[in-house]
Amino acid sequence: MRFLHTMIRVSSLTDTLHFFCDLLGCQEIKRTENSTGRYTLVYLAAPEDLDTAEQYAAPLIELTYNWDENGYAGGRNFGHIAFSVNNIYDICDRLKKAGMVIKYGLYPHAGWHFYRASSERSPASAARALDFTR
Repeated sequence: MRFLHTMIRVSSLTDTLHFFCDLLGCQEIKRTENSTGRYTLVYLAAPEDLDTAEQYAAPLIELTYNWDENGYAGGRNFGHIAFSVNNIYDICDRLKKAGMVIKYGLYPHAGWHFYRASSERSPASAARALDFTR
């Protein structure tokens, strides 16, 4: 399993980039603006991860700025943690055997996902994995 990125929803892209880039020294690797979906994705890498991030697109921080969002409450700003795995079915089976309730399916833009269902129904308590090896 390889760590890909963690996604954080942000209310102010300017303030967040100031924190991560100006204060912590992260660097912007990629930016995508989607006017139809009304969001911007910005991928950042830590200074010592730049070579790896540019070669493998990992490890990264993904900032998601939803243009029309009026603020996040109750932990809604945490989005997901992404991993690349060799076999999504083996991972899901192992988690199910450990008592996890797994919901999974194919998402055309990103491959297979699995989510650990939570009794809290909080986005911060969900886990996501991607399988780009299919």
